[in-house]
Amino acid sequence: MMIYGLAEAYGLNICNEKIICMLKQWAPCLESYLSSMNVYKVYLATSLKYVNTLIPSIQFEKQIRILLYATDFKSLVNEINPKMLNVRFGWPGFAIILKSALKLFSPDYPNYLEMESAYDLILNKYQDTLNDIKPSPLTPRSKQQGICEGVAGMRLFSLVWPDL
Repeated sequence: MMIYGLAEAYGLNICNEKIICMLKQWAPCLESYLSSMNVYKVYLATSLKYVNTLIPSIQFEKQIRILLYATDFKSLVNEINPKMLNVRFGWPGFAIILKSALKLFSPDYPNYLEMESAYDLILNKYQDTLNDIKPSPLTPRSKQQGICEGVAGMRLFSLVWPDL
């Protein structure tokens, strides 16, 4: 999220020199990071691609391709907990990440077709679970009120899929 946030800040043209410096300093760490969860690989690749569109870097482009090549999209589908509907850990979060990735990447990127089929599979398999959501009252200090869960998470979900 921090990488994505920096890219958004760069777009505002505020402290761009500092942002570029931070990304260059973090590049070795980002190049050495390879998560065990496939969805995190896609998330990092998507964030780096977004940054790379604003601040082109050969290092980031190579890392993006490595991350996508190392992602097993068939296993990614099995990492989903179908009972969770929140954006952070449930299938909606996986679908949002994959939809964002499909918009950013062109078909010449590694595993693009597998990414597309994983996205379609997730939507076809789980989107009917949205019909079973029953509204529940929000309780004070509930853990279900953050950006990744609860009302804010569902609003984020509705912005990504206005047609659902």
